[in-house]
Amino acid sequence: MAQSTADGPLTSIYENRIGDATNTNEVMGYWAFLVGVFLGLIGLILYSITVPATMSRGVGYSLAALAPALLMAGAVLRFPLRKTATTLVGVGLALTVAAVAWFLIVFPEGWSLTTGNPAVILSYVAGLAIIGIGGTVVPLATDPRDAALDASNRRAETAEEATRAARDNAAAAKRESEADSVGREEALQSEIDQLRNALSESESKNAGFQTEVDEQQTARSDTEADEAELAVLLNELRESESQFELYEDRGGAWRWRLRHQDGGIIASSSEGHATHDDAQRAMQAVRRDAHGATVLHVESEEDLPEPESGEGFIFADEVESQATFELYEDEGDKYRWRLRHNNGNMIAHGGQGYASRSGAEHSVKRIRESVGSAEYLHADPTAIEVYRDEANKWRWRLLHRNGNILAGSGEGYEARPDVRTAIDAILEDIGTREIEVYEDEAGSFRWRFDGNLDHVIADSGGYESRDGAQKAVERVRTFMPEADLIDVGEAAFEIYVDEGEEHRWRLRHRNGNVLASSGEGYASRSGVWDAIESVKRNAPAAEFEETDN
Repeated sequence: MAQSTADGPLTSIYENRIGDATNTNEVMGYWAFLVGVFLGLIGLILYSITVPATMSRGVGYSLAALAPALLMAGAVLRFPLRKTATTLVGVGLALTVAAVAWFLIVFPEGWSLTTGNPAVILSYVAGLAIIGIGGTVVPLATDPRDAALDASNRRAETAEEATRAARDNAAAAKRESEADSVGREEALQSEIDQLRNALSESESKNAGFQTEVDEQQTARSDTEADEAELAVLLNELRESESQFELYEDRGGAWRWRLRHQDGGIIASSSEGHATHDDAQRAMQAVRRDAHGATVLHVESEEDLPEPESGEGFIFADEVESQATFELYEDEGDKYRWRLRHNNGNMIAHGGQGYASRSGAEHSVKRIRESVGSAEYLHADPTAIEVYRDEANKWRWRLLHRNGNILAGSGEGYEARPDVRTAIDAILEDIGTREIEVYEDEAGSFRWRFDGNLDHVIADSGGYESRDGAQKAVERVRTFMPEADLIDVGEAAFEIYVDEGEEHRWRLRHRNGNVLASSGEGYASRSGVWDAIESVKRNAPAAEFEETDN
């Protein structure tokens, strides 16, 4: 048996429970002694509960016979003996085990109750005697100096084996570490090369992507819209000296006329209409198209174009412009545009800055296409605006004349009639139905209005206090029933009063983006109307130039 300690579960348990082992024989001796004790107990139990001359009784005999051999071997192995003694213990233990196995083969037929089996007994006794000689006679017959030399040699061998094993383990670990290091370096270098290639490709495409992003930011929801239905109620223009009148003539046809306050008829419908709604739509078309309409000078009545003919029209983009779009880069390195009249006045500004020149140029293109047909949204003091959002859903919002949004639809609708139905439901119940004021996750206070189908059909932005949200509810209850309802087409001019009590305008796309705004405030409403007309006349055909500031 080897004299060096070795790692293993038996050694680990021994060192954790008993103490540090000086060699492997010490550990194996302990476990042999422990096994001998248990085998002896089990053998006695089997003997007491089994029938004589049966194999079960024979197993009990065998286990009980192994116990002395293991007990002796365990005690001898734990002694600090020479290698010869250890070898004899191993031989004796093996002979004893062979004798016990032989006993199981011959028992019970080949075993005499009086004399047993002499050969088996002799083998068993010889094994025990060899173990005893190894533990007693050999140490006494050995020169102590030889024993010390032998122990020293064993320690040297053990140290040499441990050193060699440690050296082999260190070499293997070094080779494994070097292999792993090379593999990691190769993998890391490959990953770095891939990242560099991806970065190079990304940088090469960046300019094109930036242009595309700018264009999508300004036109991300510019989808094809249905033709907006005009549903503006007949309202008196406060600063106008005339009014539209809608009436049924003696023949039962519906007509309209524009009458000055002095009684003079300024304009009237050229024909009668079958229904009230037809006459109202025709009147609203005149009201919408008159602003910004160009002038065609005709020498005589005979030279007038035929009523049903499209000849002779001069559109706004065909009129010589008296303004210029100026493109410049602001202090934040953003590209912006402004529309300057030839007289030096700034009549319009872009709604935002753009990261690239192409984004600003695209915005100018949108302005040229939108201003001519843009409708007028004048909140007096409020108006309900129906529009399409970025997801091409129909929504509404309640605008105050100061430009603030007082309320909005809680959700988008697939069709325009659905949002109109929601507005009607709100107007019907706004005075009686409870409007919930609550605190959101960010700590702001909001309100919401639930419909009959238990979904939100109106809500608000955030307020710093519950009292602020409650006051907003009261404003909505006050203003919404009297607000004009306006459907927005592609874009609309919003006229509002700023904090300085000046009149301003902004051109808002149907998706909610502000495309342009007034270059200055105006003291009266007529001033801001004139400014809008100037933009309508000059923007479609205005030239484009770059400037430093």
